[in-house]
Amino acid sequence: MYAVSRVLEENAYFEYGTQAQLGTIKGVDDNYNKVTTVSHYVRDGKFLLHDASLNYAIIGANIGMPLNINIDQSMEPLRITVPRRGVKNAFVPEEEFNTMSAIPAGIFSIQQEFDSKYVFVSLDLARQLLGLDNRVSGYEIKLKDGADAEKARVQIAQIMGKDFKLKNRYEQKADTYKIMKIERWVTTAILGFIILIISFNIIGSLTMLVLEKAKDISILKAMGGSPTLIQRIYLLNGMLASTIGAGVGLLLGYAVCLLQIKFHFLKLTNGGDSSFVIDYYPVVLKWTDPLVTIGIIVSVSLFASYFPARKAGESVMSFK
Repeated sequence: MYAVSRVLEENAYFEYGTQAQLGTIKGVDDNYNKVTTVSHYVRDGKFLLHDASLNYAIIGANIGMPLNINIDQSMEPLRITVPRRGVKNAFVPEEEFNTMSAIPAGIFSIQQEFDSKYVFVSLDLARQLLGLDNRVSGYEIKLKDGADAEKARVQIAQIMGKDFKLKNRYEQKADTYKIMKIERWVTTAILGFIILIISFNIIGSLTMLVLEKAKDISILKAMGGSPTLIQRIYLLNGMLASTIGAGVGLLLGYAVCLLQIKFHFLKLTNGGDSSFVIDYYPVVLKWTDPLVTIGIIVSVSLFASYFPARKAGESVMSFK
């Protein structure tokens, strides 16, 4: 284990000047920068949570924009309001809420969903605001480089017991990764459907080839060629054409991927500010992808080549 940070989250209502916005406060301790790289994405101001006398807030770009927060030109405090725990239907409505202030110290921009949700404050401020002395809503853990995440997870689960939920980065965004996997399979299915449509060209071209080579087929028959041999020739013809095409396509695809990894020429935006951690399309090469692609191409090509090949074999029989 490399570092551990205590965090405390709660939905909140933010006011700055005459503007207001809903979001989530995230109280973090001083170890938070050792666990995450949020401080690297502060585009205005700096990542500062507190000093000897003041509390500060680091605000998501999509919360700071509607609040009209300008870090360089204003020292007006950000007012943070949360429901007071255990108080309902108070005679004075204001008694149902706690409100505290923090000076905006920075604006961060990481990813749209993240930027629209969080305002970072110190853990002590979050506890005072929520009326919680020593409680936290979670621990965020960073492992050393090369550490076995699954092994560490099992060990931590044994230490913490069943009362704690332990989630890795993928489980924290389970819905997002599930959607990405579904998109991957849908893309593969669309690829297979496109190849199936293209296979009709193979059927048409091989059928025309059988008609054009009727005399050559008869010569092969006269030389002792069997229907099975003729069928095999046309099957290999169709498979060879599709395999060469697949090979060239895969080489071109891998070349484009390698160029993207090296030069990042395919951008996520057309310029200007981006709400993403990176401004280019990320690419990962996996050895399973070309195997799946080749498997689809070979299967469809074999299916498409079978019918013209069988017709060629039958035409041999007709010459008897």
